[in-house]
Amino acid sequence: MTDEAKSELEKCDQQIKWILCNDGISAWLKAALRGAADCDPVSITNDVEILYQLLKRLSAAQIRHALDWSTEC
Repeated sequence: MTDEAKSELEKCDQQIKWILCNDGISAWLKAALRGAADCDPVSITNDVEILYQLLKRLSAAQIRHALDWSTEC
């Protein structure tokens, strides 16, 4: 492993530790990070992409619904 790769892994580990210790971060994100610790990185990448695409569509639909609802009032 190159020094650059080691450095990048160390930075990621520090960021994850910060997130896990931060009270302002959601419990589900912390649980996902803990769960990902023992997973294959390719599987993690695939799962994150699926989650991103689904939550992006869900959030957009919820926002559209809220905006439609607010114009009816």
